[in-house]
Amino acid sequence: MKKTRLVGTLLSVFILAICIPTSAFADFFAGGRSSAKFNAYYDSSVVTYGYEGIYDTARASWGGISSNVAIGKTTSSSGLPDKYYVGFSADPTFLGLSSYYDANGNPVNNNVPRAFTTFASYNNNLIVYESPASSAVRISNAIHELGHTLSLAHTTQSGITDSVMFQGVQTIGPQQYDKNQLKAKWGN
Repeated sequence: MKKTRLVGTLLSVFILAICIPTSAFADFFAGGRSSAKFNAYYDSSVVTYGYEGIYDTARASWGGISSNVAIGKTTSSSGLPDKYYVGFSADPTFLGLSSYYDANGNPVNNNVPRAFTTFASYNNNLIVYESPASSAVRISNAIHELGHTLSLAHTTQSGITDSVMFQGVQTIGPQQYDKNQLKAKWGN
């Protein structure tokens, strides 16, 4: 009887393990670009809303952590650069959004290879969380979203309190945990 129950339990666990999809290994996505060295194109909305320095700071914040990671900047949207925007969202909980695409421009999920990402900051929601003189929330949000373009997932590890990849409003850059996850995904 015990042996039958044990076999049934193990079989149930096995079936659950193969049926429930996972979106991340540790705190990074299984899919993503084939390389973490790519360019970003800034849509005209970036300059219009004053985010050029914010996005430059966010790109630079991920530099120097891994020799395999470098987000450059291009003035051309042709080819497959990541595309950065600033916009508005009717949903007040959205601060930013990263969307992933294959080489043909078709949407893909985090677990498959992708050719480029579009990333938008929602200015109307971000400015609610800070005084007009501060850009700390906008910078931190941009760093967070760019972490997604580098295949980092939201931080899920219990006991980790400092991580720019936590979902929500914050004013920090990449912390040691984020840096370790970036290296786990892309190497030193």
